Amino acid sequence: MTTTQSLVGIPMELSQNLNIHVSNDIEHQSDSDSNLSKIFKDPIHGTIRVTGLCVKIIDTPQFQRLRYLKQLGGGSFVYPGATHTRFEHSIGTYYLAGKFARILEEKHQGRFQDGDIECIEIAALCHDLGHGPFSHVFDNRFIPRVKPGSTWKHEEASVQMLEYLLKENEDVKKAFEEFDKDGSRLELIKDIILGGKQTKYVKEALVEEKRKKRFLYEIVANDKTGIDVDKWDYFARDGHMMGIKGTFDQDRYMELARIIDVDEECPRICARNNEASNLYDMFHTRMMLHRRACQHKVTIGVELMIVDVLQTLDDIVQIPGEGGQRRKISECIDDIEAYSKLNDSILQLVEDEITLGTKGQDAKETTEKLKTARTILKRLRSRDLYKCVGKHILSAKEDVCMMSFLNIEQAKEEILEEGKKEILEEGKKAFKGEHFEIVVGTV
Repeated sequence: MTTTQSLVGIPMELSQNLNIHVSNDIEHQSDSDSNLSKIFKDPIHGTIRVTGLCVKIIDTPQFQRLRYLKQLGGGSFVYPGATHTRFEHSIGTYYLAGKFARILEEKHQGRFQDGDIECIEIAALCHDLGHGPFSHVFDNRFIPRVKPGSTWKHEEASVQMLEYLLKENEDVKKAFEEFDKDGSRLELIKDIILGGKQTKYVKEALVEEKRKKRFLYEIVANDKTGIDVDKWDYFARDGHMMGIKGTFDQDRYMELARIIDVDEECPRICARNNEASNLYDMFHTRMMLHRRACQHKVTIGVELMIVDVLQTLDDIVQIPGEGGQRRKISECIDDIEAYSKLNDSILQLVEDEITLGTKGQDAKETTEKLKTARTILKRLRSRDLYKCVGKHILSAKEDVCMMSFLNIEQAKEEILEEGKKEILEEGKKAFKGEHFEIVVGTV
């Protein structure tokens, strides 16, 4: 499909809560740990029964943290109903992963080994444990700004958070050890979260045989085709909360999908040719949601304001981590204990003047930076948002790769020239190139 990229200029110096849609009404079905289950009433999938080890994982501080991470970052400033979180998305992804895997197992007896489906479900449940404040705002905007060249990804943090979860919760650790006698299942879970790529987080020898069954890796996060249950849940959930309806039929796709030994490749999940139109609807839904939410000019403005606040606070906020060591916000990605304390509420702590544990060496600098951060937050709350001053959509003939070599300063000057007349005519205060950023979005 065609890739589009847009340039959006955002003024940065001109001027200067949580609804959970997964029910808390949880019904315990058994007092036995091995048969423990909980029921969640989900607005998207209806009744979801979570069983076994996954129940214990959900009832940990590390997983409950997801309640305080908005799924769409700044999207709720455009769509007021889009205040859903990573918590309910993770449970929805768990549900779809288990459903899809069992449909495939029924049609392909012997393809799945004992424990494979449970590993897929746990991977689906935990795949977003590593998200930071305001989800992709943290890893796509904040970290690249304060740590240029960083290769850190939230998927890696998800694996680290899962390991930390097991370390910090003895009852979960014991239950997991019962499930995973030789340690190979934990490695498979981590490998599925990471997409089966070679990394330092997975013991290669324990997953070598599993990687020959690529279909195990194509249910939760399919980096080969982009067709996976993670997307299906957020298509349905984000669309529902935003009031935008998609037409993709995930149930039809699951029923018609097959595991096939592809020539010169491992067995993969394949679709019938008459599913092409349904898959087109899926990718069209993705494009529509990205354009209307993620790349909406107001969403981008809000998210850049959030990043400005986080960047301003980065040198003064101290978050306790491993061994009692105090970490900057940007340093938390290297300390999973400190990272587990990060969530969207960090803005509320700043805005309401709650004690932040800030550095005392330079009180004046601390005061000034807190004042700057609170000024931006005051603008955000009063909807005095960053404005879009220019936009460019690439045509089909333009080379998408050119964006990597774009002269940003030149682009800023061109945007300034275009907007200068309007600014002068309205008698507004002129602004310079350093007052705004260029944001590149890809669909």
